[in-house]
Amino acid sequence: MTTEYGWEKLYQAAVLKTDWSDVEEHIQAAESAISQRLHEFALNYGGTPEENLAITKAVTALDSMRKDVAAWKLKQR
Repeated sequence: MTTEYGWEKLYQAAVLKTDWSDVEEHIQAAESAISQRLHEFALNYGGTPEENLAITKAVTALDSMRKDVAAWKLKQR
């Protein structure tokens, strides 16, 4: 059984984006949703181990994507 988290749709939209000219906006939206979810963790139960692991992996991937976008933008200049 696979659980889908609310922030995951924005994360998937960023990861699946093929137009590099606006991928940064999608990364920011995903990071914002993840940040909001982590804030909710601080206010209540802290989330499940599965969701915490998924968030860790997503944040790592988004950070890598952000670096790739920055490199792509430098090449465009």
